[in-house]
Amino acid sequence: MNVGDWTLREFFIEMFTYCFPVDFQTEQREKLWRAYQRGKMVTEYCHELEELYNMIGSIPEREKVVKLWNGLCTSIQRSLWRDGLNPELSSWLEVRKAAEIIEIAENVTDVDETRSSRVTNHRQRWKQRNANSRDRRREEHDDWSLRRQEDHQASAGTGFKKTEEKNALKLSSKERNELCAQGKCFRCHETGHVSRHCPSGNTVKGGWNGRAPGLAANAVGIVDLKTTEMLREAAEAVETLELVTLAALRWDVEPLMDRQPCIGDLAAQRTTQILESMAPYPGDGLSILAPEEQRFHVYSIGN
Repeated sequence: MNVGDWTLREFFIEMFTYCFPVDFQTEQREKLWRAYQRGKMVTEYCHELEELYNMIGSIPEREKVVKLWNGLCTSIQRSLWRDGLNPELSSWLEVRKAAEIIEIAENVTDVDETRSSRVTNHRQRWKQRNANSRDRRREEHDDWSLRRQEDHQASAGTGFKKTEEKNALKLSSKERNELCAQGKCFRCHETGHVSRHCPSGNTVKGGWNGRAPGLAANAVGIVDLKTTEMLREAAEAVETLELVTLAALRWDVEPLMDRQPCIGDLAAQRTTQILESMAPYPGDGLSILAPEEQRFHVYSIGN
């Protein structure tokens, strides 16, 4: 074969045959049959079909329009029929332009629908938030009730239960007759008393860690604070000390009227000032000295 005699068409055909396998067009036809718009835009779907048409070649124009029509979404197909188009009569360009306009119209959102959707979503989120808040408060209340019940049981003690007391006194007629014949108590099964005078009936078992049973108190109130303070001071002043020794300082609580006053003694006055600046001293709360009485009397007892 003389290469110089080839036409341009023959050259492209031979180059296509050399570059691509023999069943290439068959594979492209199968891909064309499986091609649908699905989630793609109209323009993207049209470009995909045009590329396949170019790969396959020799496809009639009407078959191209029918394939485009059948591959579009059903909503676009209904709109095309409504607009008066027909896959057997309309051209490729008419169907493509009409499909693109229909796609744009379907993507336009109504303002009222958007506002209604936002309000609905807001209400749903508000209801969900309230439901979560109610569930959280319910769980917190259940936990608080459980902790309160556990604290009450711990403070009341494990032995202080009415059910155990009833079970202790619940005896059969045979056991009652035997205990009565032996002169024993129905509660502790000991002699010398009856069940209503039983010593164990007036006591309860302690709680855990050896603590006495009882109820937990969350607050304590004092009716008269002044009276309570006076009683406390009176209780502390029951035992009066006649002499208190602190380091090298000493003083009496008896009246010091017979002492010699310090007049004109600079050293004694300075010593008194130092002692008074070191207050408070033990016994200040007992109010032994009058407010106007001098606390310290410093004087010289020798040269």
